[in-house]
Formats: sequence, structure tokens, C-alpha cells
Amino acid sequence: MMSNLSHLYSKVVYKDLKALIKAGRINTVIQAGYNLSKKYPDVPVIGNLTGPISTAASIVDPIPFLKELRKDKENAHRVINYVSDFLFAFAESRVPGADYNGEFKHLSPGVWPC
Repeated sequence: MMSNLSHLYSKVVYKDLKALIKAGRINTVIQAGYNLSKKYPDVPVIGNLTGPISTAASIVDPIPFLKELRKDKENAHRVINYVSDFLFAFAESRVPGADYNGEFKHLSPGVWPC
């Protein structure tokens, strides 16, 4: 059964990730990190990313979206998967070949001790 809020997902524009990474502000951030890493090779470039749920809640209305994670799992997870793919592509574009370090406390603060 599809919920009456599934119209949220019809508003999501699924763009080609390679083109999206090379566009506008996203590309500017990538180039800034690259330029800093070349200018200061001995200083690490630290790039933070917001997680897929928070990012997804930024492109659709967050309260209905969180409810839809249970009511319309297929479409909600389609958005999450798209956002996750974008975040991986963005991270790899920022610092190609870099090591990635995630902090689990950001994924579920109530579970992971700080």
C-alpha cells in the first residue's frame, strides 16, 4: 500500500552523479580542496560529509520523509540510495585515493559512546 505522502519522491530530481559532481558549488568545493592540498602538501585536507539520512532530509520535507521510511520503504530507500551514491562520489572526487574515516557517533548518537 502506497502512502498518501509518496508525492514527496516525485519531486526528487535524480541527476547523473558524474555531471552533478562537476557542476556549480559542488565542483568549487572539490577544486578548493584540491588547490589547498597542492599548496600545502604537508597539511591534511579534512572533508566532512553529512550522512545519507540527514542529506536526504534536506532534499525532501524531513518529517514526512522520516515517517515514509516505515510506510513507503521502497521509495524512501530509493532516495537514500541515490544520496548515498552521491556522497561516495563526492568524497572520492574531493580527495582521490584518500583514506576515509567515519565516526559512528554521528550515525546513531544514542548507541555509540562518545
